[in-house]
Amino acid sequence: GDIAVGVPALFMLGSLFFAARMARFLWPGQAEVSRYLPFVLLGMFYWVWSATFFSPDMATVCFTLFALFAILWMWRKRDQRVWLLLGLALGLGMLAGGSLILIYVLPAALLAPLWTRGTPVMPWKYWYADIAKASIMAFIIFAAWFLPAAARAKAAAVTPVLMSPIATHALDLFSAPRPLWWPLLLLPFLALPWSFWPLPWTRFFAAGSGLFNHGMRFCFFWAAPAIALLVLARASQPQFLLPLIPAFALPVAWLLLDESNETAHDGHLSTMIFPLMVLGGFLA
Repeated sequence: GDIAVGVPALFMLGSLFFAARMARFLWPGQAEVSRYLPFVLLGMFYWVWSATFFSPDMATVCFTLFALFAILWMWRKRDQRVWLLLGLALGLGMLAGGSLILIYVLPAALLAPLWTRGTPVMPWKYWYADIAKASIMAFIIFAAWFLPAAARAKAAAVTPVLMSPIATHALDLFSAPRPLWWPLLLLPFLALPWSFWPLPWTRFFAAGSGLFNHGMRFCFFWAAPAIALLVLARASQPQFLLPLIPAFALPVAWLLLDESNETAHDGHLSTMIFPLMVLGGFLA
């Protein structure tokens, strides 16, 4: 039992490793971002709290970041063998949480021309061929479990794991129906405390054209399509947004740790004093 409880924490450690490796590819000349990104993630309350649940969510997060790390590797190294790693990550992610991982990974892979502009990339016909081969490999890995499981039990009992993983998720934190915009309302609270710290926001609005670097573009085209698909699927549970928390932590780490983002706006209003005063007044 103690070993089982520690499994999500092990997947969380794997997620920290892959997230740091992703930061190296996104901002290759800024080692501080990669070095301290795990601490940014560990500082998020919901991220650490989720590691205490014995559920497949942290496994899905780990394999999602593994797959995205493989995509960034394909981009930077232009290595046509990396699709094997991508297929393995997608396959393991499908075994952990069904087809849900495809929502988090495939939009970023398919929209690569939008976030890789200005950098050398393998010819797009090979890029999309590798994505297709990785997807086929993932379904083969999933079929290696699905076919024996369908033979032993009724196919109707195992098919929803692939077809409707959102509806079959065991953890139900908000059982009542929620409006479409509910996931957007959850995002600031899932990213606490960084979402309420004024310093990243002041640097964000002062960054200007620096916001259009490849790392920021990648995080946008990773998170925005996935959130839109989750909204359309009416995924009201916060755990479905857990694999997207690193898409917020990566820009926060870059804004805080890249020296080029230091501005004259970094004053008293950009510290945590102001949010704490507001919170204290609210509690009073």
